[in-house]
Amino acid sequence: MTTKNGIDQLKNVFKKKDFQEEVEFETNMLALSFLSEIEKEADLQGIKRKELAEMVGTSPSYITQIMRGNKVPNLRILTALGLALGKKFEVNAVVCVQENKKAKIQPETEAKQREYTYH
Repeated sequence: MTTKNGIDQLKNVFKKKDFQEEVEFETNMLALSFLSEIEKEADLQGIKRKELAEMVGTSPSYITQIMRGNKVPNLRILTALGLALGKKFEVNAVVCVQENKKAKIQPETEAKQREYTYH
């Protein structure tokens, strides 16, 4: 990657996103949060990706693809991965601030928050 490409990519992260781009970004961030917890737990238990794939009935290459971010996992595979590791996910909805001309939001609630708990 060249410095110019790196700068362009960084600018894209901070540019204003339309709704579909925001959905795509949040989907990827949510998947990353889940997968990060799954990877930590698998490491703690000494379970390799190949073993994890066998436990949930999928291919090792698919596990690698979702762990690398090449594919976005669906809820079924996330649930299977969690259960295979003896864990369940708990999701909490939090306030998400978007520009809205109809509703004015108080300054103290303007920070985006994400909370994903792993049991």
